[in-house]
Amino acid sequence: MSAKKRKSNWYVYLFAFLATLGIFIFAVFLFNKITNSKNDDDNKQIDQDELNIDETHNFTFLATIATTEDDIPHTFFIVDYKAVGDEITIIALPSDLKTDTGYLSTTYQNSGINGALKTINSILGTDIQKYINTRKFEFVNMFDTIGNISITVPFEKTFTATDTGEEITLPAGNNIVNGTKLFDYLNQIRVDESGYEYIRTASSVISEIFNSKAKSIQVTDMDSIFRRLVATADTNLTTEDYEYRKKVVLNTFSQTATPFVYYVPNGEYDANNAFNISENSINSIKNIINP
Repeated sequence: MSAKKRKSNWYVYLFAFLATLGIFIFAVFLFNKITNSKNDDDNKQIDQDELNIDETHNFTFLATIATTEDDIPHTFFIVDYKAVGDEITIIALPSDLKTDTGYLSTTYQNSGINGALKTINSILGTDIQKYINTRKFEFVNMFDTIGNISITVPFEKTFTATDTGEEITLPAGNNIVNGTKLFDYLNQIRVDESGYEYIRTASSVISEIFNSKAKSIQVTDMDSIFRRLVATADTNLTTEDYEYRKKVVLNTFSQTATPFVYYVPNGEYDANNAFNISENSINSIKNIINP
């Protein structure tokens, strides 16, 4: 007697598979929707009436750039933010700025960032308390987080990559670079030009980048940059400094076409190649910081 064939229930398994697949797809969709909704809430444009923008949101700090932790900074910037005027001024100071002990760079070498800041305040008649002392590492991380950096190169520039030793040539015109290539490009300009011409070029390039990216910078980008900076750089900036001004700065980025401007002081070099800043420039810097 032949065995009776068992009836197949393939359609039951198919239905179960499709139901499970449907539930999985729905779960992924729901997760993405929740995540994207949170990101949209974080990054949405802030109602200006909710911000109560006033002079307490203004902020000034000294930013320096060096290649490594053991190097003397080759770039000194005062960054001044005016919340009410929606303007961020990058004030460039040459490392060979004349001080009582020689140059700004030697003051830093002898007395560190606090000594350099004290000397800058003494020369300019300012009262800047905050600083961030960065190296190539932080510089590259910041600009890589911003991403898709476009710079205008006035004439062809060839330089050696500081990390790989590779020879790189940027043609004249518009170039897309990453953080490392930007650092090495500016570093080569520093080698090729005088200290004064270098800070003028560096200020122009950095202002151009920030102005081109300001409207697209999201709060998540800013949070990432700040967390990395305070984690690795030498700084006395605090989370409270940042959180209190974060939404106001984002508002400045969204409301102003070119929020970043730069100022390079005038002056003359003496016989020792020390830069003597002019009284007019000192007064101009005072008026920028304390109008």
